[in-house]
Amino acid sequence: MEPSGLYSYTGTRIAILKQNRDCYDCVIIGGGPAGLTAALYLARFRRHFKIFDSGESRAALIPVSHNYPAFVEGVAGVRLLELLKAQLACYETTITAEKVRQLKKKGGLFEVLTDSACYSARMILLATGVIDISPDLPHAEKAIAQGLLRYCPVCDAYEVKNKRIGVIVQDRKGLNEALFVRHYSADVLVLAQRNVVLTDYDKRRMKQAGIRLLFQPDIHFDFKHRFIEIQAEQTLHIDTLYAALGTIQQNKLAIDLGAREDKGDLLVNRHQQTSVPGLYAAGDITAGLNQLVVAEGQGAIAATDIHNRLKKRR
Repeated sequence: MEPSGLYSYTGTRIAILKQNRDCYDCVIIGGGPAGLTAALYLARFRRHFKIFDSGESRAALIPVSHNYPAFVEGVAGVRLLELLKAQLACYETTITAEKVRQLKKKGGLFEVLTDSACYSARMILLATGVIDISPDLPHAEKAIAQGLLRYCPVCDAYEVKNKRIGVIVQDRKGLNEALFVRHYSADVLVLAQRNVVLTDYDKRRMKQAGIRLLFQPDIHFDFKHRFIEIQAEQTLHIDTLYAALGTIQQNKLAIDLGAREDKGDLLVNRHQQTSVPGLYAAGDITAGLNQLVVAEGQGAIAATDIHNRLKKRR
């Protein structure tokens, strides 16, 4: 159906939008594992839906995952996304490569605004995820690709067991990640970007675990020799560096609709529905374990509940 009509809104700039008179059963926002899995389920439920992907899934940053089931040799994040999209394409589903700028709710329906159009939907599934806070280091993206810089010890600390591990932190919350990776190696070094204030309890835990702490060291990636050079009181070499700097939740679309959150995580019930009726959330944008398989499971749960609720509304 060709878009027609005009729609305008004020944001960072004023845009004139074409309004699409078609109403979707559901609009999925986010093309990562959660969103793509939900799309697969909705396609098989024979639902009329649309999925937007701004191309920002952090799954694409995974060089190789060895804890994703069924891939004996592991699978790269980019490859996993390709496979999920290829599977979805079997159902003649088109992914729209565009960023959703705003959601509105009017008369029991949602309005989905992009830079080029406005769409209507009965239900919304947010799978916009989070953004890892990256350390301010040169060539960080290259370091991620080579496994020198990592973000998820639950995902890949096994691959660096018994190696020299650094954990870069900006507050005492990052110390928990250092203690987590200590399970995999006796050689763990905490690198504080600034003067982190430690409690006596923190100091005791670090000492008992044999974890050293350096403040404001210079950090350099040596790609030729595949190690990281740490310059502080002395020069040290480590094999990999974990960034424990936190994440930024991509929750603004939901918050603007009044969805409840806790420390940035959207609060959902067991069906992945937020406090806003008809608005669902799945994946890392919700509280819980940030893992590929968890995100996919939540996408499946949300899609199934959306399908069932749409049946009741007919």
